Amino acid sequence: MRLKNRPREPSPSLTRVGSNFYSAVKQQDYSASVWLRRKDKLEHSQQKCIVIFALVCCFAILVALIFSAVDIMGEDEDGLTEKNCQNNCRIALVENIPEGINYSESAPSHLSLFQGWMNLLNMAKKSVDIVSSQWDLSHSHPSACQGQHLFEKLQELLSQKIEINLVGDILHKNSDLLTDLGKK
Repeated sequence: MRLKNRPREPSPSLTRVGSNFYSAVKQQDYSASVWLRRKDKLEHSQQKCIVIFALVCCFAILVALIFSAVDIMGEDEDGLTEKNCQNNCRIALVENIPEGINYSESAPSHLSLFQGWMNLLNMAKKSVDIVSSQWDLSHSHPSACQGQHLFEKLQELLSQKIEINLVGDILHKNSDLLTDLGKK
């Protein structure tokens, strides 16, 4: 007679199958956890790469901005810079009113166009840039003496090695004189 409460001994072949199954499941669980850890490390590594790339880009942009704002070789000495403008720039309101026209005493008066030109040309140190559609600097009319004075002043500046950059009406009767003046 057998006792019902007594546990039976498992057969040896069943024990091997169970342990093999258990070890296979455990191995798969281990493989899955290793794979998940590797995936986490890979994602973390990718995030680091993205952050490093963004920082390198920001640094490159910063360096480019710094070097674009700094005059490394003194290239901007002749150009228009904030420092030059603070030291040498002037503004004047001028009027192009024919000679002999008088306004009332209460009307505002401004510097004449001729005097404005002469002041500008007298201040020139390196170059003068002029854009004008009409030139009549050598007319025979008595009121054209101011134009002749301006033309002579431009020639004087050329003799002082001051560069004259001139853009004007090439169809004008003085175009040969002006072209020669601009070429010198």
